[in-house]
Amino acid sequence: GGGKAGVKLEKRSRTVFFRGFKKDTPEDAIKLFVRQKLEGVSKELIDDVYTFDPFADKGVVRFTTEEAMWDFMVEKKGNHRHDYEGQVIYVNVDQIPEVAAKERAVRKVVRTIIEMNGGDGDQVKQTIRARYKSGLVWWNNERVAEWNQESETMTLLGAAAVYAEKFNLLMNNK
Repeated sequence: GGGKAGVKLEKRSRTVFFRGFKKDTPEDAIKLFVRQKLEGVSKELIDDVYTFDPFADKGVVRFTTEEAMWDFMVEKKGNHRHDYEGQVIYVNVDQIPEVAAKERAVRKVVRTIIEMNGGDGDQVKQTIRARYKSGLVWWNNERVAEWNQESETMTLLGAAAVYAEKFNLLMNNK
């Protein structure tokens, strides 16, 4: 079973998600709301408060340490549901599935490029730039992959397009 792996992943996290905002809520409104819920938490313990897009449906807090994150979650135990303009906002630690899928797809694109170019990760990685949060990959200064939010799939472009078969094999092998 895969039950334990999920717990391990969760324990290593420093990130808390505030989910449930209406679609296309302005980033500033989400960040303000999240910061209000962090009142009393030392600023030194908070690495960042952000959203994934300028208009979003979730806010994210990254703490400086895993311990700081768990202290916040335990301290606020029983108070992880909030109201925002009639919407129920849930606070939790697990990674949202679409983000996990996007970041995994970026990792697999990078691995595909490395494997299709001799397997020397250190050398090939010098020519790759990846943005895991936005689902973008550049190779030799050309955009070669982008995440499609609608279909939740990665599209290989340009020089990497010929590697689609290998990429799909890696994606399907988990």
